Amino acid sequence: MHISSEEIAEMKEKSDEFMILRKNLHVYFDVILGKGVSSTVYKGHLLGTAPLHEQQHNMHTEKFVDCDVAVKVSNRFGQSEVEELFKEIQAMKLIEYHENVVC
Repeated sequence: MHISSEEIAEMKEKSDEFMILRKNLHVYFDVILGKGVSSTVYKGHLLGTAPLHEQQHNMHTEKFVDCDVAVKVSNRFGQSEVEELFKEIQAMKLIEYHENVVC
């Protein structure tokens, strides 16, 4: 599946509501949670309130404040990585919040 530049721009605009500012995220690059061909997942810590809680404001998401998180970092960042990232974001939006998520 090829995603056009226009589609990427549209998805970016829609995904910005879940953007976490860099100043609100501490990444522990010495703690690797997983590693794949195209990316590495590190332990991180969210400072402040998660965008999910800001969007949903319910008792299930209120625990997503000042909590540990997983941070996926791409080894490369080209067109195919951008496409893959937005596919993952779309999949997470379809799945939505699940109570078995631990923070």
